[in-house]
This record gives sequence, structure tokens and C-alpha cells, in this order.
Amino acid sequence: MAAIFAQVNGMLLHAAFVKSVDGGLNIVCNVLTMIKHTDLHPDSQLIEELGGATKLAERLGYQARGGIQRIQNWKTRGIPAEVKLEHPELFLTDLIDRARATDDTQPPVGTVKGSDKLSKMVA
Repeated sequence: MAAIFAQVNGMLLHAAFVKSVDGGLNIVCNVLTMIKHTDLHPDSQLIEELGGATKLAERLGYQARGGIQRIQNWKTRGIPAEVKLEHPELFLTDLIDRARATDDTQPPVGTVKGSDKLSKMVA
């Protein structure tokens, strides 16, 4: 019932804005979109620590057009695992530090020592 009530209110607001303001449709749609996407992913803090979306786009070699927005999207969606693995020196520093600090000298199960990027960085 509450969901129906919220949809009806949204439609009424939409109708009121469209009749009273040019471009009212965008105002209502943007407000509803902003309400739905306010949660930030924990990776957003890491993005800010690395200098923000613009600086990180430059460091990753992304073009300004599109690259900055791509990284901005990661603040809500998270940094893709593939990108983290391609750039462990930026995104996996905690893991690398823990691997260096461990007393265990055995390679991880299922890998060949020195074959992956992470083992090369730890060595």
C-alpha cells in the first residue's frame, strides 16, 4: 500500500511540475533518481583518498571524456574486480602489505610461485 501511495504522489508531483514549469519532467525524474541512488559503496572512500575521480582517471590512463564519469559511477557500484587486479599498487595495497608482513613463506594453494602480478609485487 505504501508503494502505491508513493507512486501516486510521484505522478501527482510530475503532473504539477509539467504544467507549471518548463522542463519539470526532468526535475521530478532527477529528484526521484537521486533518492534511489544515495548509498555510496565503500570503494568511494578509496577513490577520494586517491585524489578523486578526475585524478584517478588520469592515473589509470582514461580519457577525460567518459573516464571521469566511469570512475564517478564506481562510487555507488564499486570498483570492478578486474580493474583492481590490473592495478594492485593502487587498489590492493592493504592486501600487499599483509602479504609482506606474514610469516608464511609458502605460495598460495593452486598457484605457481612468481606467476601472478600480486606475487611479483610482494617479492
